[in-house]
Amino acid sequence: MMAHSLLPLDVLATSRFYFSYTLTDVGFGCMLRSAQMLAASALRKVLISEDEWIPLFLGNYDFDKLRHNEVIMMRYKKLLSTFNHNTGSLGLLSLLDTRTGRSWYGPRTAALKLARAINEDADYPDVTAHATLENRFVFRDQLINDGLEGATILLITCRLGFDSISKPLASSISQWMQDKYCGGMLCGTKGRGLYAFNCDGSHLHCLDPHVLRPELPSIDEDYVFSHEHLCQIHTKEHHMELPIQDMDPEVVISFVFPDRVTLGNWLDSLVVETPRDDDMFSVLEMAPHYSTDTNDEGGDTDGWSVL
Repeated sequence: MMAHSLLPLDVLATSRFYFSYTLTDVGFGCMLRSAQMLAASALRKVLISEDEWIPLFLGNYDFDKLRHNEVIMMRYKKLLSTFNHNTGSLGLLSLLDTRTGRSWYGPRTAALKLARAINEDADYPDVTAHATLENRFVFRDQLINDGLEGATILLITCRLGFDSISKPLASSISQWMQDKYCGGMLCGTKGRGLYAFNCDGSHLHCLDPHVLRPELPSIDEDYVFSHEHLCQIHTKEHHMELPIQDMDPEVVISFVFPDRVTLGNWLDSLVVETPRDDDMFSVLEMAPHYSTDTNDEGGDTDGWSVL
């Protein structure tokens, strides 16, 4: 499998899925559209391997390789039908909260909505999405001992400061974005939600959903894609660079694992006893257990595990 760092930026951008404003969500739905882009990329990794997918976009911008591959096109249609505006489990109407109306969503809320929608979708019984609730912490026991099998999409919430990001954490972001299991990141700047798909060290490369377009047609197994439609879904036109130092400190970074063994091995390689302040997130063996007995003197005093 070719490393992301070796792929042209145009290929990295066009091999993603682009979603943007429509009249339904213009002015407030940018983080949900960014979340759709992240979810589409994650589900694509589950349904279509990198070795199958990336060659379709190498030196080819007319999408003939994609349109004429019947096996991949069948899976491709299944994926995109998940995002149908009115009926898809990850369509905009499913993600919007009718109680709050036209409200802007942050990365954490968008990630929780994604996880719930994926886990409730009968079309993906072998995919489990986990959105972490603890800021910058992943607990190995909670992920490995849930009794589930199949692929895992891990969404890690990270609040990396109050109003800015330190240089050590900026370096950590760059490193994690190069992880081979990384599926991209929900981020933003000045209230503008973005989907980051790559990082060159000091800048994130993002797809920007702040473009008003008509709602795309609904997809089913009989749908025939035109060249124009595919150009709307896979585009480099709305790519932007975002300096890490300028982005909002709340982000959600995603990782996609094809099976539980791969997930377990990845977690095992990252478990630490004490979280590091200069790392974007830390993997701990177990979630902390707090005692309600104020007279208990037998617990640890490090603030992580008081038994």
